[in-house]
Amino acid sequence: MKIGIIKNKKKEQCDFYAEKLEQAFIARGAEVTCGEQTEKDKAIYDSADIIISIGGDGTFLRVAANTIERRVPVFGFNLGTLGFLTEFDKNNIDETVEK
Repeated sequence: MKIGIIKNKKKEQCDFYAEKLEQAFIARGAEVTCGEQTEKDKAIYDSADIIISIGGDGTFLRVAANTIERRVPVFGFNLGTLGFLTEFDKNNIDETVEK
């Protein structure tokens, strides 16, 4: 399975949590590509079976908009303040990846 991780670098500790997610998926045999919301990282959207959004609701919405044509599932990890759309919390990474 190919996992794409898109992170919002403006969020504090984003790199830390992206690394934790990447390690958790690799430990379970997944191929992981990590990037940001930039033009050069658009290839991640085309090659991934699942996209992980790390940031807040705004990050989740931008990632979802970029995946809508391919109908790739998007899972959001909340590093923001509200988290209405991002289903997963940064404190439950291993449990979430296992599911």
